[in-house]
Amino acid sequence: GFMLKDITFSLPDGYILGIVGRNGSGKTTLFQALLAGEKKELEEEEHKEYHKQFAFVSEECMLPENLSAKDVGTLFGPLYDGFDTRKYEKLLADFQVPIKRRVAALSKGMKIKLQIAFAFSYFSKTLILDEPSANLDSFARKDLYRLIFEYMEQGERTVLWATHLTDELDRMADYLLLLEQGEQKFFEEKDKILSRYTIVKGSRK
Repeated sequence: GFMLKDITFSLPDGYILGIVGRNGSGKTTLFQALLAGEKKELEEEEHKEYHKQFAFVSEECMLPENLSAKDVGTLFGPLYDGFDTRKYEKLLADFQVPIKRRVAALSKGMKIKLQIAFAFSYFSKTLILDEPSANLDSFARKDLYRLIFEYMEQGERTVLWATHLTDELDRMADYLLLLEQGEQKFFEEKDKILSRYTIVKGSRK
């Protein structure tokens, strides 16, 4: 019986949107809706082009578990514009992801690193991150932040980022979207929200 309701926002190119909400609030469902597109309104070729503009990294790995990291690049890389095999294999090496080990045999953190390596190895206009940091160590997180900064420097790029880590939002987000039970509670510039609210700590006195 869950559905998304009345979600409407406009995010300019070149900005990062932090999407927040409790578990089950609709963050992943929103991403699935964006990634799917509306097939009824788009012709087949248009739908393929629409889908290719996204790069996606999820806490839950969607890659076939019987493939190796090398297989993933060989089979799926050519489907995306500008896929750079050398960059992909370099990122795998940087993240220390075994290139010949099957996805099924990788740890959760390694599966996320594999997705990150793939997502940053081809041209996309919108990067969707669905809780990717939860299973990354501090070194891998720093590498992810660096890749995002480099991604944004290329201009006219957008990042949609769902995370429970508020320090990531403080560091990276320009706008915030709050979801609750599938509904949009607010969408606003982060700095405006921070200027309006203050946390005061101390004794009751």
